Amino acid sequence: MVGKKTEIIFKDQASRSITEIRIYISEQGFPDFANQFMIELFNFGFALKNFPKKYPLCRKPILFRKEFRCAVFKKKYIFIYKLHRNKVVIYNVIHSNRYIY
Repeated sequence: MVGKKTEIIFKDQASRSITEIRIYISEQGFPDFANQFMIELFNFGFALKNFPKKYPLCRKPILFRKEFRCAVFKKKYIFIYKLHRNKVVIYNVIHSNRYIY
């Protein structure tokens, strides 16, 4: 499940969350940084195809039971994703303050 054969799928909620992060940063007065950061978030998500099992199962019990994985980006953003055969499906991207362990 490594490399070119692995497909990355951003569910609608994950794409919306990344857009909301960009909007929030932009509204704080940093529109150029916001656009660059959005690109970095998407790139991180696409990079999950290289080592999809690198990140552990989420610690939150309901996510753990359903075999969701949590990848932390820049210590503040958590990509919640799941492996499906040759696909990495990213369900959401949340700020770590919203993730209750």
